[in-house]
Amino acid sequence: MTFSLTFDTKLENLLPHPIRWKGVQGMTRCPFHDDRNPSFTVNVEKGVWHCFAGCGSGTVQELVKRLGGDLKSKPKQRKHQHEYVYTDAEGNPVLMVARDDTPNGKRIVQYHHKDGQWYTGKGHAKPVPYNLPLLIRAIEAGNPVFVVEGEKCADALSAFQCPATTNAGGAGKWPQDETYNAYFKGADVILIPDNDEVGKKHMVQVAQALKPFVNSMKWLNLDVPEKGDVYDWLKAGHTPKELWELAKEAETYEPPAHLTVIEGGRDVVRQKYFDGGKFVPAWLAEDIMRDVPVLFDTQQLYIYQDGVYAPDNGDWYVKKLCQERLGIEYRQNREAETIAYIKRSALIDTDRLNPDDGLINVRNGLFDWRSGKLLPHTHERLSTIQLPVAYHPNAKCPHIKKFLQEVMPGDAIPVVLEFLGYCLVTHTRYEKALMLTGTGANGKSVFIHLLTALVGKENAVSVPFQELADSRWKRADLQGKLVNTFADISHKAVENSGVFKAIVSGDTIDAERKGKDPFYYQPFAKLVFSANELPSSMDVTDGYFRRWLIVPFPNRFEGKKADKKLLDKLTTPEELSGLLNLAVEGLRRLDSQGDFSHSETVHSMVEQYRQDVDNVTAFVNECCLVDDDAAVPKTELYEAYQAFCEKNGMRPLGRNRFNRRLKEVVTGITEHRTKRERMWQGIRIVHHDINEEGGIFGSDWNEGDVFEPRVTFW
Repeated sequence: MTFSLTFDTKLENLLPHPIRWKGVQGMTRCPFHDDRNPSFTVNVEKGVWHCFAGCGSGTVQELVKRLGGDLKSKPKQRKHQHEYVYTDAEGNPVLMVARDDTPNGKRIVQYHHKDGQWYTGKGHAKPVPYNLPLLIRAIEAGNPVFVVEGEKCADALSAFQCPATTNAGGAGKWPQDETYNAYFKGADVILIPDNDEVGKKHMVQVAQALKPFVNSMKWLNLDVPEKGDVYDWLKAGHTPKELWELAKEAETYEPPAHLTVIEGGRDVVRQKYFDGGKFVPAWLAEDIMRDVPVLFDTQQLYIYQDGVYAPDNGDWYVKKLCQERLGIEYRQNREAETIAYIKRSALIDTDRLNPDDGLINVRNGLFDWRSGKLLPHTHERLSTIQLPVAYHPNAKCPHIKKFLQEVMPGDAIPVVLEFLGYCLVTHTRYEKALMLTGTGANGKSVFIHLLTALVGKENAVSVPFQELADSRWKRADLQGKLVNTFADISHKAVENSGVFKAIVSGDTIDAERKGKDPFYYQPFAKLVFSANELPSSMDVTDGYFRRWLIVPFPNRFEGKKADKKLLDKLTTPEELSGLLNLAVEGLRRLDSQGDFSHSETVHSMVEQYRQDVDNVTAFVNECCLVDDDAAVPKTELYEAYQAFCEKNGMRPLGRNRFNRRLKEVVTGITEHRTKRERMWQGIRIVHHDINEEGGIFGSDWNEGDVFEPRVTFW
């Protein structure tokens, strides 16, 4: 960060002891402890401070606030020898880089534009490439653009009708965020590095940032002396015509995949990261964080790459950067201090991650699912989730459509697509879980694999239904995930459904990671299970059943019917992009309706499950008549209920629990006593038998039958 030239005076007024300055570096006695020997350093160019006695380190902005001051910018006071103005796309001034040549070298100051006036410092405006309007016009016209190092070189080329741009701050300061580099989308870029090691590494870094956006890149080395540049080349008498001919002959450039780090020898390293003989971890940490956006959520360090904050090997990646930048000065303790500083600086409340802001992070941008617009990635959106699928508005998925029509009833397809869309957002306001049911070889597992391919393996976990309640460690795995899927869950009864209901509704749950303290969070993972036989439940309340969407997979695909390559056909990039479009249509429908579409199949499956699990309700529905004038002895009704359960393989409730549940099921029922026995008033037994062949699809459905959907969705 660049500060006002008078900022050293501001610090002298705030700090209680005199500062000994050596250029932009100052040393004084620490204001935060009884410091007899100066142990406090501040660097106004890098904008950091550090106490070597252990009081900490941080940015100058934080220091000023801590000392009770402010950091107000000063208006620009004078004309500089060289002034370069950066503008936005409409030509409005944003940033000025001013340079003066002094006997001690170049002195560079930056200003930001506000209310028609220039003020010291970069301000808060997003960085823009130099000559941005010229750059945009050239790209729109299909003309190549040159990327050089320094505004003087860019102006020299542009004066000869060679569109050229650069970045503020010099070598190693090319912004890595997508917002900046997206200005070059579709461009044919010609890179012209300065003729030194730092200049060439800088241009490699530029190429790595531009690669996802440009149409083509070429690398052009000019015949100039050591440390020479394109300005020197033109000054030597070369012409723009020669430059265009050389550019035409230059080979296409492919940058290396790993991040290029601009570094120097021991003297350069000590100048950048040491105060005298002491290493200052804050300076290295701030240098790394300027190039690589990072987040820390108290558990993992996330590195921003390819449009998403990825947790994989975050610590390892930063360690690698520490080693590369320190070079021969690398020590393990210096690495550890730097990482500790980065984690403190990058610490973030997990509630800010993956916001429910109407955007879905896809491979090729941030997709606004309501408007249909595709926006460029930006590190400012704190997303740790990205679908491994690109958005293409015209993409189709004929194989997936055919698959859905073959494996499930037609009127269930809209509900399933709405649920797929529901899986893509980070809220749980519709409070539903999905259960796929039916015997084997019917497509349930293929569907779960397809869903995982859509959301990405890294955004899915697999915890069994019953273990959600039993294991706090398993519950921790759901944090920050889009879906939890598990195929062929057990029929074992769920003893405690409270955790299941809390997850489906996005309520706060407790969790724990091994070796760590317990914590609480609000999950947004959608639950998807499959079962040959639906699980029993001790919870027979409406709150349990209304959270389910149950979809039957009634058809079997064996022998010649089975397509061994089906999953490969369903998960091609084209098919998944088409499925994304269907899921988004479903999400829009869900958002518009405020609930899932009505499906008679899904509704009847949930009611059947309710009866299968709630044997009291099933008994009343199948063996009793509810009527105000009806009556039955309590003992006789309970014995009939026991016989019903025994005949259907169910475990009967005890007498007292049966009586309580009966009152919940038959709301108008009352008790009274005759001379001989206790009676129920409002109900009577009509028969004791139940069709043993009933089952989940009805008595007329046999295993292997083909289910003909009543509704065709497409």
